[in-house]
Amino acid sequence: MVVVRRIAMGLAIAVAIATVLGFIGTLFWAFDLIANFRLQLAVVALGVALVLIAARRPGVGAAMVVVALLNAAVIAPLYLRSPQPSDGGDTLSLVSFNIQLSNPQRQLDWILESDPDIVFLFESSRLAEDVLADMDLPYEIFSAIDDDRQYGPTALVRPGMSASKLPYSNEGGGAVRVGTTLDGQPVAVYGIHAPSPGTPMRAEARDRFLERSGRAVEDESIPVVVAGDLNTTPFTHGFELLTAPAELVNSQEGFGYTPTWPAQLPAVLRIPLDHVLHTADLTVLERVLGPRLSSDHLPVRAEIGFAVR
Repeated sequence: MVVVRRIAMGLAIAVAIATVLGFIGTLFWAFDLIANFRLQLAVVALGVALVLIAARRPGVGAAMVVVALLNAAVIAPLYLRSPQPSDGGDTLSLVSFNIQLSNPQRQLDWILESDPDIVFLFESSRLAEDVLADMDLPYEIFSAIDDDRQYGPTALVRPGMSASKLPYSNEGGGAVRVGTTLDGQPVAVYGIHAPSPGTPMRAEARDRFLERSGRAVEDESIPVVVAGDLNTTPFTHGFELLTAPAELVNSQEGFGYTPTWPAQLPAVLRIPLDHVLHTADLTVLERVLGPRLSSDHLPVRAEIGFAVR
């Protein structure tokens, strides 16, 4: 029992410190990484609390319950908030998926099951685009892969939609803008893949990329949807850099914690890196995660319409 108590106390200290550091991610890039793991911190804190209470350390156990609740409070808005009601008009459906350089032919059954209007494939490749071109799909294929790279974003769009690579997409990530209409009104749909923040330089590149994306959305005069692998979760400073300028709405709100990476792990160990966001004049009618499809990310499918005005 003494050994168990010591291990539990060590975990308690580590989880408490990590919880606090996650709230000050603006000070240091690694602190912001910790903020991605709010669910895991809450689960570990609660487990440690139960062990400490059983080991006759009720005071520390109660403190760990508070730590668990602090982490849970960050996640709670995903359950407590709900999407705005739809105006009942036409909807736009999309799929966002980091395919991890795999063969898209294996994945298209699920991707095309709902007949989406737009499909964003991240970490696509020229080989994947060749495969798609040979499949006689009802889409136009837009490549945003830089000339000096072998992989990047690919967008599948309905004929008549416009697609362009955003000017900052060569800064370590990828960004595509699709122009379309919804109920006769113009709408911009961004597909973005932010750099992964594994080092200080890459974390800075990710934040710069997300900030530029947020400013680009703010500059739009029409409703906007943003979908993609952001390499961050809703609980971080990096996420705010993207969402704050145009007050983007997180489509997870009302649908709960929907983790997408790494796909091979149980849901409680995954984190939500893949997102669909939108401006306040839009709303999400459906949001689902797909199965594991030869990638360490899960695909996200969403149906979007105008909110009641």
